[in-house]
Order: sequence, then C-alpha cells, then structure tokens
Amino acid sequence: MTDLLSIRSATQADAGLILGFIRDLAEYEKLLDQVTASEADIARDLFGDAPKVFCEIAEWDGKPVGFALWFYTFSTFQGRHGIWLEDLYVDPSMRGNGIGKALLVNLAQRCIRE
Repeated sequence: MTDLLSIRSATQADAGLILGFIRDLAEYEKLLDQVTASEADIARDLFGDAPKVFCEIAEWDGKPVGFALWFYTFSTFQGRHGIWLEDLYVDPSMRGNGIGKALLVNLAQRCIRE
C-alpha cells in the first residue's frame, strides 16, 4: 500500500457515497436499472442498531475511490464463520494502482484476526 492509499471503515456519513459506488458498479455491469436501494436503505442496514453488512472505503490521497461491501457467513460443514464479499469496486480512472488488491488484503487480514 502506498502512502497515498488508505482504507477505512465506512461511517453513516458515507451512505450517499456508498450508494454512488453501488450505482457506478451497476452501471459498469450494465445493471443500473436493477438498483432500487436508497441512501436511507444503506444508512439503515449498514449503520443501524445491529448492522448485518459492512463496508470499507478506499481513499487515494484523501479522495474516496472505491469500496468493499461484505457480511459475515457461516459454514455448517466447516463449523467456521467467514466473510462474503458482496461488492468490490474501484473507480475506473484509479484502476491499476493496487486499490482492489488492498481492499481484498484488508478483508483477508480481518478474517485472520477474527
């Protein structure tokens, strides 16, 4: 990770940013017409009393450039919990800088810690 790149946990103030990234990802995948989530939905489900989904924001030189949205899973066969990565997105103009890999490494480190 370079000094320009940082990864942080999303906060409630990021709800609009997260929805924007979701819409950008959907547009990239030509699925924008399927996005029905609202900023209120994001705020409620990621930052309510008992969140079940979580988000990390990647920033390049202080500017948000990507996100990873994830939740916990459980394997009954293995008897272990894990993390399911639902969405990973990096702004197309910032791809090739290792941002996506850094988001994945961050989640892998969380898995090891937990």
